Amino acid sequence: MIQKFEDVNNLLEYIDSDIDCLIFDLDGTIADSMPLHIEAWKEMGQFYGAEITTDMINQFAGSPTSKVIKTLNEAYGWSMEVEYGSKMKSELFANKLDNIDAIAPLEPMWEIAKKYKSKIPICIGTGSGRVNASKTIRLMGAEDFFDYVVTATDVENHKPHPETFLLSAERFNIAPSKCLVFEDGRLGVDAGLAGGMNVVFIPEFEFYTP
Repeated sequence: MIQKFEDVNNLLEYIDSDIDCLIFDLDGTIADSMPLHIEAWKEMGQFYGAEITTDMINQFAGSPTSKVIKTLNEAYGWSMEVEYGSKMKSELFANKLDNIDAIAPLEPMWEIAKKYKSKIPICIGTGSGRVNASKTIRLMGAEDFFDYVVTATDVENHKPHPETFLLSAERFNIAPSKCLVFEDGRLGVDAGLAGGMNVVFIPEFEFYTP
């Protein structure tokens, strides 16, 4: 089922009545870090003579870098090296993180997370690796905020497989149907639904139930 929440208060009423765990994607959902990711992607693409666009990256939001490179190679006939290209993009992004003082949290997701902190588990489920995800969370000023963080480093199966989100539910022994996932990428929406969870797709503020 798909519906749209009329406003944040409508969403909060739903959480109060039926949700025991909130799981947020990181980049572009609760952290304003996607511009840095996109810069890193474009610079990596330039190295290979590949014109990577913002739309391309947004299309695959939530997927690990290696998977995106493979997909772009297949779609556009490029020959970017998967392992080296992934390492390069990760290092480019890490360098950008090392040269800024802060990353702004995104509203209204950050306010929602703060409202329910210490009431129900507040988790992160991201396609970023552990090192860069930890840096991003630190730059948000949220090092000790989240109850559980699952990164691409922690799973064998990445989005749209539900493993990233299911680990949070298992960690707190909460039924997937009582979890609400916040995502800015369609692959993340698919992952949440595949895990039997409810999902809010941020760009459209759409609500999905499995």
